[in-house]
Amino acid sequence: MIALWNRRELTATQSLQRQAEIREALSAARIEYCLKTVNMAPVSRSRSGMLGLNADYLMEYLFYVHKNDYERAQFLIR
Repeated sequence: MIALWNRRELTATQSLQRQAEIREALSAARIEYCLKTVNMAPVSRSRSGMLGLNADYLMEYLFYVHKNDYERAQFLIR
């Protein structure tokens, strides 16, 4: 089980394709992970609008693994 006190941040990405590749690699190696998704869009879109923002980079994906699996997971995603 991955808890707050025994996890370590593996990587962060804004690419949906890279996120899928990392998930597949970790699952294939049977490494348990936690994925946190952060919305990077402005809080009030009605006031600031979305003009000029690349929709491909509005989400950030943070991967966490158990601290004992960190080195093996680092090797897998490179």
